[in-house]
Amino acid sequence: MAASLHISRLASCCLGISTMLMTASPVRSEPLCRINGTVESCRAHLVGDALTVVRADGSTIQTKRLGRCGLDQQDDGVMQRCNVRITLPDDFVYGLQLIKPQGAVELMAPTLTIELEGVSRSGES
Repeated sequence: MAASLHISRLASCCLGISTMLMTASPVRSEPLCRINGTVESCRAHLVGDALTVVRADGSTIQTKRLGRCGLDQQDDGVMQRCNVRITLPDDFVYGLQLIKPQGAVELMAPTLTIELEGVSRSGES
């Protein structure tokens, strides 16, 4: 009887914490996309370390990892940094992709900077 009371209290505590976490973080249906400093609507999906961004005009930007990725420990988790080939609608560039904790991704290339927050992610490709 005492064990079931303890489990009941533990379950209600965990439910309360998960409710607080869900209400504390805003839910977005689309990620926040900032491309070369301009905020625009887009869809972004990360499969493993391969990123696909579909812009509002329908054009697609994709990344492909080149070689190994490095990991950097941060206060809020582990950040992954990879050298990537960034395929643009009519060209490609080489750059750096930073996959940050909490679904943030940043792409940096000589002619392009993309910052994404709230990116959906699935397992390895």
